[in-house]
Amino acid sequence: MDCRLPDTGPRPSGLKMPVFISFCFAALLFSCRRPDNRELIVHYTEPMFDRALSLANGGSLSEGLRVTDSAYRSFPFVSVADKFRHNSFLYDVYCSYYSPLRNYDSALAYADGSLKLLENSGLTGPMAREYALAYSQKGEIFIDRKIYDKAFYCYSRSRFIAEGIHDPRLMAKYNSTLGLVSYWQGKVPDAIDYYKRALAGIRNVDNSPGNYHQMQGYLDDLGIFYTKLGMPDSALAYLKEAEGYIISNKDQYSVDRKFPEIALGVVYGNEAQALQAKGDYPGAESLFRKAIDINSKPGYDNNTAVLTQLRMAWFYIGWKKPEPALALLNEVSKVLPENDDDTRLLWTETRWRYDSAYGSPPEADHSQIAYLKYKDYVGNKNRDVQQVKVDEALDRLEKEYVIKLLQKDNDLEKVYLAASVIFGILLGTIGLMILRNLRRTKRTVKTLRDLNEGIKGYGLELKRLLAELEIKNKQKDRILRIVVHDLRNPVSGINTISNLLANRYPDDGQYRHLMNLIRTACSDSLELIGEILSVTDTQQQTVLEKKSVRIDTLVMESVDLMRFNALEKQQHITVLPLNRPVSVMVDPEKIRRVINNLISNAIKFSAAGKEITVLVTEKETFFQIAVQDRGIGIAEKDRDKVFDMFTVVRKSGTGGEKSFGLGLSICLQIMEAHEGNIWFESEPGVGTTFFIGLKKDSR
Repeated sequence: MDCRLPDTGPRPSGLKMPVFISFCFAALLFSCRRPDNRELIVHYTEPMFDRALSLANGGSLSEGLRVTDSAYRSFPFVSVADKFRHNSFLYDVYCSYYSPLRNYDSALAYADGSLKLLENSGLTGPMAREYALAYSQKGEIFIDRKIYDKAFYCYSRSRFIAEGIHDPRLMAKYNSTLGLVSYWQGKVPDAIDYYKRALAGIRNVDNSPGNYHQMQGYLDDLGIFYTKLGMPDSALAYLKEAEGYIISNKDQYSVDRKFPEIALGVVYGNEAQALQAKGDYPGAESLFRKAIDINSKPGYDNNTAVLTQLRMAWFYIGWKKPEPALALLNEVSKVLPENDDDTRLLWTETRWRYDSAYGSPPEADHSQIAYLKYKDYVGNKNRDVQQVKVDEALDRLEKEYVIKLLQKDNDLEKVYLAASVIFGILLGTIGLMILRNLRRTKRTVKTLRDLNEGIKGYGLELKRLLAELEIKNKQKDRILRIVVHDLRNPVSGINTISNLLANRYPDDGQYRHLMNLIRTACSDSLELIGEILSVTDTQQQTVLEKKSVRIDTLVMESVDLMRFNALEKQQHITVLPLNRPVSVMVDPEKIRRVINNLISNAIKFSAAGKEITVLVTEKETFFQIAVQDRGIGIAEKDRDKVFDMFTVVRKSGTGGEKSFGLGLSICLQIMEAHEGNIWFESEPGVGTTFFIGLKKDSR
C-alpha cells in the first residue's frame, strides 16, 4: 500500500507573504531585546569607585553616591556587570570596619541583591568570580556576627564555584577562610587541614604582591593554629618558614616598603607565644620585645604593637613578674586607640587579671566591675549599630527596583507598539488569504477525509503490532531471568570448587595462578548476572513505593555506605548539604540505588587520594544532587552512549575495577519513573560531575 500523501498541486504563491511578514515581525521583536553578552560589558572605572568610597568612609555617603550616580547616567546603558559593581560598592560602605556607616543588615541586603541579580539574569556562569564574591560577602557578615555555621556554608559555595573555574588563587583564598571559620568554631585540626590546602595551592601560583601577602599569612596562621593545638614545635617550624619567606622575598615586594617589616613584627609576636607554650620564657621575652620595637615605629602598625604589649603583659603575669606587667599596662593606657573597643576591652581584662593576681581584693573587685561594664557597653553598642540606617538601605534598594521596572515597562511599550502595527498588517493579509483559500476548502476537506480513513486503518494495525511487541518483550524478560538464574548456581559452584582446589595445592604456583584466573572470571560473571537481574527488576517494577524522606538523610546514608569503598583507595568524600531541612516524595530504596551508583562510579574512576564532592542544592522547581569526581573524565565521542544499556563504553576503573555498562542505564530508568532528570558534565583528565534532579513536593 502506498503511504505517501497525494500530490494536491503547487502551493498557492500567496503563502509566501505571511511567512515574510512573520519573519520581519520576529526580527523586529528580537531587535528590541538586548543580547546577553551586552550585560557583561563594563562601563565603570575603579578610580571612580575609589573616590566614592573615600567620600563615604569620610562620612559623606550622599557625596559618594553623587559621584557614582553621575557616572552611571553617562553610560549608554547599565549592564548587569555595572549593577553588580555598584552593589559591591554599597556593600563595602556598610561592611568596612573603618566606615562610620558600618551596618551589617544593610551590607547583607546588598550581598543578597548581588546574588539575586546574577541568578535572575542567568549570568552565574560567565560571572562566576562575581558569583563567588557575592557568597563570600555574605560569609564575611556572618563571620563578623559570629554566626559561623552560615559563614562556613557561604564560603563552601564560594570555594565550589572557584573550583569549577579552576582558579587556584581564588581556591586558596576560600580554603584559608574556611580554615579561619573552623578555627573560630573550635575545630583547630580542620582549620589546619584547610590552610595546608590553601598553602599547597598558592605555592603553584606565579609570584605577585598578592601572593606575597597570602604566603606569609598562611604560614603565620598555621603557626598560631599549632600553638593553639598545643604543638609548639610544629608551630615554630611554620613561623620560622614565614620569617624566612618574608626576609628572602621582601625586595620583590614594592607595593609598600614597610609591609615586610610590619609582617615580620607580627611573626615575632606569634613566635614568642609558641616559645611561651614550650616554657622558653627568656626566648619568648626577647621576641616580644622585637615585635613591639618594630610596630611601635611611626607609620607602622601601632595597633598591633599595642596588642603585642598586652599579650606580653599577660605573659609576665603568667611568668610571675608583676613589675614589668604593670609597667606595660601603664604604658599601653596612654596610647589606647579611642575608637578601638576591642583593644580597650582587652586592656581592661588584662588589668583585671593583674589585680586579681597581685593587687588587693578591693582593687581586683574594682577592675572586674570595670571590665564587665565595658564588656556590656561594647555589646550594647554593637547591637545599636546594627539598627542604624537599615531603612536607608532598603529605601535605596526599593528605588532601584522601581527604576528597573520602569525601564522594563518602557521597553515593553516599544515592543507592544511595534507588535500592534505589524499585527494590523498581518490581520489584513490573513483576511485576504482566508478569502482566497475558501474556494480550496471543500477539495481539501475531501482529501483529508480520505487520509483520515487510511490513518485509522494504520492506527489499528499499529495497536496490534504494539500489543504483540509487548507480549514478546515480556517473554524475553522471563526467558532472560530463567537463563540468568540457571547460570548463577553453576557459576557459584565453579567459584567454590576453584577455592577448594586452590587451597588443596597451595605450593603449586602455576596451578594456583590458574585457579585464581577461574575465580576472577566467576566473580566477574556473578557481578554481571547481578546487574542483569537489577535491569530486569527495574523494568518490571514500574510501581514506586513513594514516601516523604529528608533529602539530606538520603544523601548521608549513601555517603556513609560508600565511604568504606573510598577509604580502600585513600579517597575522601566531602558532603555539602542544604542549609535547611527539606523532604521529597520518592521511593527511597531506588533513589539510594541511584546515588550509590553515582558515588561508586566516582570512586571507581578516580585515582587514589582524590577528593569526591557531593553537593545538594535547591532550585526553583526541583532539588539537585551533584556527585563530582576528579577522575579520568568521559571522552566527547562516548557521551551519547553513557546511559545506553549494554553500552560499548566500558572502561576499567583506576584500580582495575570491572565495568559492565548497566549501572547508569538503571539510574536513568529510575529517574524517569520519578519524572526526574539525570545528566552530567565532564572534562577528560579533569573529572566528571553527575547531576540528578528531584521534583519538589507540590503539597
